[in-house]
Amino acid sequence: MHSFLRATALCLTSAVCLSWGASSVYADGADEVTPADVDEIIVTTTRSNSNRQTHIGNIARVNTRDLVSIFPTDLVNKAPGVLVHRGNGQEHLTSIRSPVLTGGAGAGSFLFMEDGLSFRAAPFANVNSLMDSMSFDTARVEIIRGPGSALYGSNAVHGLVNFITKDATEDSQSIRLGYGSYGRYELSGSKAWSGERSSSRLALSLTGEDDAYRDASGFQQRKLRLQHNWQTAQADYRLTFAAMSLNQETAGYAEGRDAYRVETLAKQNSDADEAFRDAWSARLSLDITIPLDSGATLKLRPYLRSNDMRFGMHFLPGDPVEENDHSSIGLQSSYTVQSGDWNIIAGLDSEYTRGKLTEFQSKPTVFGYEPGLHYDYAVDATVIAPYLHTEQRISDATRLTVGVRAEFTQYDYDNKTTDGNFGNGTKYYRPADRSDDYVDISPKFGLSHDLSPDTTVFLNIARGNRAPQTTDAYRLRVGQRVGDIKSESLMSYEAGLRGRLSALRYEVSAYMMEKRNYYFRDSANNNVWNGRTQHVGIELDADLQLSETIALAGAASYAEHEWDFNHRPAGTPRAENIITAGDAIDSAPKTLANFDLNWQVSDSSRVSLAWEHVGRYYLDAANIHSYDGHNLAHLKGQIALDPATKLLFKINNLFDRHFAKRADYNTTTRNYRYFPGEPRHISITLTRDF
Repeated sequence: MHSFLRATALCLTSAVCLSWGASSVYADGADEVTPADVDEIIVTTTRSNSNRQTHIGNIARVNTRDLVSIFPTDLVNKAPGVLVHRGNGQEHLTSIRSPVLTGGAGAGSFLFMEDGLSFRAAPFANVNSLMDSMSFDTARVEIIRGPGSALYGSNAVHGLVNFITKDATEDSQSIRLGYGSYGRYELSGSKAWSGERSSSRLALSLTGEDDAYRDASGFQQRKLRLQHNWQTAQADYRLTFAAMSLNQETAGYAEGRDAYRVETLAKQNSDADEAFRDAWSARLSLDITIPLDSGATLKLRPYLRSNDMRFGMHFLPGDPVEENDHSSIGLQSSYTVQSGDWNIIAGLDSEYTRGKLTEFQSKPTVFGYEPGLHYDYAVDATVIAPYLHTEQRISDATRLTVGVRAEFTQYDYDNKTTDGNFGNGTKYYRPADRSDDYVDISPKFGLSHDLSPDTTVFLNIARGNRAPQTTDAYRLRVGQRVGDIKSESLMSYEAGLRGRLSALRYEVSAYMMEKRNYYFRDSANNNVWNGRTQHVGIELDADLQLSETIALAGAASYAEHEWDFNHRPAGTPRAENIITAGDAIDSAPKTLANFDLNWQVSDSSRVSLAWEHVGRYYLDAANIHSYDGHNLAHLKGQIALDPATKLLFKINNLFDRHFAKRADYNTTTRNYRYFPGEPRHISITLTRDF
C-alpha cells in the first residue's frame, strides 16, 4: 500500500504540472486547439456518440489501422493496465487492472462486446471470448479499465472491451491477403453498398495456422458479419448477423524450469492427443432508434445469441472433455432525454438463456481425478436489469455523472445425473435440482472539471458486481456447500487527468480497488468462495508528435495486486499453497508498457519500432517462484504500392529473445510450466481497396 501512496503522489504531481502547463498555454493567448484536434468520438460511455474528452473515468481508444496480426489480443494489449496472455491459436487469459485470471473469474470478470452487445451471456462467459471478435473489420476498440457505467452490468467488473464495427453507410470494398511464419494465413474481405435510404456491409474472414511453432497444434477459423441499415419516417434500423466457427489443436504447457529457453522443450506438445477446441457462435440483433416528438430518443435492441463448444480440458489431470452450449434471447432498451444541462438515460436490459454442460473423463484416475461422467446439467438463467444514468453540467467547466444499475439474476438448475458425490468422493459434487437468486446494486458517481479547453481532470467512484458463473455455482467440488457462493463485488476509486499540451496528448489515472467474494480455484485445486483482494495502480496513455514525420505513442502502468485474506488449502502442508494477506497475487506483474516509435518515411511508406515490456511476476500464491518478465522489440511498416494498394509487414520478436507468453508453477507436480513465446517471425499482409 505504501507503493500506492507513492504512485498517487506521482499522479497528483503530474496532474498539477500538466494542468499548470496547459492553463499557461491557454492563458498566454496561444492558438486555441479546436475540438476537431482535441476531441475523439467514443460510443461505449452511453451506447451512442459522445466526446472522449468529457468522459468521466478512463477510456482507451485503440485504432485498427494497419493491423497485421490475426490475433485480436495484439490490439487489446495496447491499452494501459491490460495484459492478455495468448496461449495457442485463439486461446487466451485476460488481466485488466487485475492479475491474469483463470476459470470462472477469468471468464466472468471482463465484458467483451461488439457494438455494446456481449459475445456471450453473462452467466455462461468464456475465458477465450476474444475469439468471437472480427478485428480486421473493426473501426476501433474502446477499453474501460475497472467497472463500466450503469449501462453495463455483470462481467464489467475489472473492465470491458468494446469492438466498434465499421460504418456500413460508405460505399467501399476491400480485400486482405496475409501470410506469415508457422503457416499463418488470412483471406478476408468486405463490401459495403448503399441506396437512397439504406446501406449494407458484408465482411468475411478465413484465418488459420497450418504449421504452428508448437508440435501438433494449429487452427482454422471462419467469420462472417452482415449489416443492413435502413430508415423510415419514424425510425432508423440496423440489422446485424455475425457468426464464427473455430477448429483448433492446442498445445499444453511446456514443463521444466526455463523450458521456454530450450527449443526442443518449447516445441514439444505433451497434450497433442487431448488438447483441442471446436466452437461456433452466432448473433442476430436489430437496433431500432426512434426520435420522439418530445425530443427524447428511444432505443431498442432485441437479439438472439447461440454458442456451442467442445474442448479437451488439458489443464486438468485426466484430461476430461467438456461440452457446453447456451442460447439467449434478450432486449436492450434505453430512453434518453436531453434538457438544458441535463442528460438522462433510463433503460431496462433483460435476457433469458438456456445453457447445458457435460464433463466426461475417459482416462484412468490421475491425482484423484476419476474416469466417468463428472457433470451433466442444464441451467435456465434470467437476468433483468433496470438502470439510470444521468449527466449534469453544473457549470461551463464542471460535469457530474450519477448512475445506478440493479441486476436481478435467477438460475434454475437441473441436474441430469445422480446427485451428490461422484466415484470415491474425493473431487466431484453434483448438487440436486435447485433455484438460486442474486440481487446486485451497482452505484456510480463521477465528476469532471475542465482546467482549460483541452485539459480535464476527473474523479470516478464505482461499484461493479457479477453474479456467479453457472460453472462456479454448480460444478462443485467435494466439501463445498451448495449456495455458499455469492455475487462478487468490486469497489473502485479513480482519479485522472486527460488532455493535450502542445504536441502531447495524454491520459493519466490512479486507482484503488477492493474486491470481495472472489471465487477461484486455489493451487491445491480446491474452490474458494470468500476471497478478498486489493488492487492499486497508476496508468499512462499518451502520444507525442516529435516532428512532422516522427511520433511516439504508448501506454505504461505500475500496479500492485495483493491478497487481502489468509487461506491455507485443505489437505496440503506445502508452503507455496498458502495465501497470506499482503502477499502479491500470482500472475500479476507490477509493470507493463508498450511504446511505438513511428516514422513517416515518405508519402507512400511508414515504419514503426515497437517495444513491449512485461515485468516480473510470481507463479504461486506464497511468492516463492517467479518469472523474470521480458522485453521484446517488433518492427512493422507499410508501403503504398499505389493509392489503393498497401503492403504491410511485421517482424515479431526482432532480436529473437527467449520469453514465455505465460509462466506458471504447478504445485501438485512441483514443476515450472510455460506457454513458450515464439522466436523471430514475420507476417506480411497485402490490402486492396476498390
